[in-house]
Amino acid sequence: MGSQVSSIRFLDHVSKPALKISFQIKRTSYSTPIHLHSMHPSPENSKLKSLLTRSRVTILLLLTLGVMLAVQMVMSPVPTTEDIFIRSVLWISVILAWSSWLWRAYGNLNEVFDLDTKRSKKMAVLHHFIPLLNIVKPYEVFVELWSLSASPPKHTHRALLRTWWGGWLLCWIYYRRNTELSRAMPDTISQTALTILDICFLPAICVLAAYVIWSITLFQLERGQLQQVHDILE
Repeated sequence: MGSQVSSIRFLDHVSKPALKISFQIKRTSYSTPIHLHSMHPSPENSKLKSLLTRSRVTILLLLTLGVMLAVQMVMSPVPTTEDIFIRSVLWISVILAWSSWLWRAYGNLNEVFDLDTKRSKKMAVLHHFIPLLNIVKPYEVFVELWSLSASPPKHTHRALLRTWWGGWLLCWIYYRRNTELSRAMPDTISQTALTILDICFLPAICVLAAYVIWSITLFQLERGQLQQVHDILE
């Protein structure tokens, strides 16, 4: 009788932690990890928290830029000097925040998740600023970043990334060539076309870029929680 009681106590002692770990795995696998306060403090988790902060700042700036472009074109189709200055400041802010987020997100692949990457985090950012390379290489960087950040890897995203990057390229061409377009078309047609582009297309691309950033950020946060559970099991 005493041996049976001891056996029951031993099984109870072993089964409770096992059930607790099993519950953690199921909860981690099917939930969206946004809150990181419960994760154990470590250099890796600090980098994930930094990524979350940078993503929020970048998304806020992107959405602000998109709304501002639409509002300015409705209120004042012909941009004033003040409008151009505000646009320039916002564009520079977006570029800096974007670069900071990308540097951290791409660096996490190797530094946090110990994954092999095709380039350094420095080159992942610099590819956006090197002439000619910045037409194709940034798209390749984000395809790799999206695929490796997800756990398990996701490969159903290429159409989304192509739409987003193609839209960014069209935005760049538009801002470089809008003067030539205005000269080549009659005033009424030119103004109408450029207004529609500003009000509809550019804000939509900003929203799509924000979605890409937030998706990759959530992928890495989820992967971080799965990695933490794996470390507990080991």
